[in-house]
Amino acid sequence: MDVDDSAPLLENGGENSAAASRVDALLQRLNFSNGKNAIVLTAVGIGCILTLSFTTILFAVLYFNANAAKVETKLPKWSPPSHSLLGEYSSAAVAADNELCSEIGRDVLLQGGNAVDAAVATTFCIGVMDTQSSGLGGGHFMTIFNATTRKCHVVDAREVAPAAATENMYKDRWNKSKFGWEAVGVPGELHGLWTEYSHFGGQVSWESLVRPTIRLMEE
Repeated sequence: MDVDDSAPLLENGGENSAAASRVDALLQRLNFSNGKNAIVLTAVGIGCILTLSFTTILFAVLYFNANAAKVETKLPKWSPPSHSLLGEYSSAAVAADNELCSEIGRDVLLQGGNAVDAAVATTFCIGVMDTQSSGLGGGHFMTIFNATTRKCHVVDAREVAPAAATENMYKDRWNKSKFGWEAVGVPGELHGLWTEYSHFGGQVSWESLVRPTIRLMEE
């Protein structure tokens, strides 16, 4: 017996085709939705990055301004120093291991003194404020470079042994080289500072280099 199955097959094929069309439409909507979601997520990510960058910059500016204000309040006597993250200044700059001494050296430059004058004034101050680093009872070296002549000069102002010292003065008396008056050398600090001032400085008076440190001690 022959059976004609063409009609059912055609009907089933129509249903399958309609289902496939619905699936394709759904996939297209999903793809479009995913595309919109990706755009939204990208925009949100960029916004977060920009917000974080702006917040970081704002925090850095506020932080450095706050530190600058703190430094300025520590130095009420002199005009407040300027601050440069790159270490660039338009007029004068002195760096020492004490803020007040740096200010004294800077003021010497602003008064017309040169780098040697500022160094001498700063050294006087360090000898009072940070006695472990400098002092009239000790000595120093100073290297001076003249940018105009392109020449370099070195001043040796270190301590020296007394004129009465001998090669064997500590023989069998080793502790005398560490304790007592025989262990003391002749200071070279003051003579060195005057030599540097008179030969390479002198743009301002000697008194103007010493007076700020005297005023610090008096106050």
